[in-house]
Amino acid sequence: MPRVSCSPVSGSRPRPGRFVSLVLGIASSHDASACAFRDGKLVAAIAEERLSRVKCDGGRLPNLAIDAVLKAANARRCILRYA
Repeated sequence: MPRVSCSPVSGSRPRPGRFVSLVLGIASSHDASACAFRDGKLVAAIAEERLSRVKCDGGRLPNLAIDAVLKAANARRCILRYA
């Protein structure tokens, strides 16, 4: 498994009892990537090619990148609401 520099930003965990806004950004162009923002602050961002080890890996949903940023944001896919 490749080493990934997709760690949570210090202090990025929400305080108990507080509503948290988590935004997941997805780019599925020729360089697919994903990022996560919690309350307007960047928590994690990574390109799919860093995880798949395929140059210019894109043109599809970046599942590996999505899983990596959600893990860094301490979130799961089942809590996401599409807008």
